[in-house]
Amino acid sequence: MTNQEYDELDLAVARAEIAAGQFVKISDAGRPTVRDADGLWQPFRPSVNWSHAGPIIERQRIQLGAFASGQWAASIRHLASAVGDTPLIAAMRVYLMAKSGDQ
Repeated sequence: MTNQEYDELDLAVARAEIAAGQFVKISDAGRPTVRDADGLWQPFRPSVNWSHAGPIIERQRIQLGAFASGQWAASIRHLASAVGDTPLIAAMRVYLMAKSGDQ
């Protein structure tokens, strides 16, 4: 994935989280942000940051698995499945698929 693809994935997840009532916001510059443990706003990067993706994975009960090829698979309760180069990319892709109803 390119940096732009990461940014687009993170922004889409941020929008889904905002719609779900989670504490994420979009900055004036159009970047997703979230409060850190100190209460400061930082970039929201669930495609690369476990502390951002972990609560989503846990809340949505996303299941992860690895292929011998090095790719990762993620699924949500037989509703959707997705593949990615990392477990977080696969998890955020399946999260968005399940939110949109796209399988």
